Amino acid sequence: MLTIIAFGSNISPEDNIKKGLRLLKEAVRIDALSDFYRTHPAGNRVQPDYINGQCRAETELSFDCLKEKLREIEKLCGRERDMKDKYSSRTLDLDILLFGEELTDPEELRERDFLKICLEEIAPEIRYPGKKDFHERLKKKFMDDKQIIRLPELSRELKGLIYG
Repeated sequence: MLTIIAFGSNISPEDNIKKGLRLLKEAVRIDALSDFYRTHPAGNRVQPDYINGQCRAETELSFDCLKEKLREIEKLCGRERDMKDKYSSRTLDLDILLFGEELTDPEELRERDFLKICLEEIAPEIRYPGKKDFHERLKKKFMDDKQIIRLPELSRELKGLIYG
């Protein structure tokens, strides 16, 4: 089953994303890895910036089993869920964006441009809400606002973990 998994971290992000990728690689077949980006925390919170990216993978796991596997990986990377604060800092956040042909949270995808950037890199054929007018906003985010910063060196290093 085709799945798109989003990565995010703002606590030792490079180390935790590397560890998370290694663990995920044991559970699914990763076919593509997006570049990784530095982004500001949601809601203009006072906390470190996040590093975000995505992978395109194939899995034989059901949606629920894959979700459980992602929670196990998060925990192995030191994640402690804060039930009172959905946007608290985290060692690793793994979210299923697409499972089969179904977007799991189209609203989140609509609101977070970095999710669309990564998705366009690894699965440009996927349709999502707001895709049509996304490219104009994307240009502004990169060129003017610097809200989303591509991390080419880290991206090359992480892709080396996957592709060898």
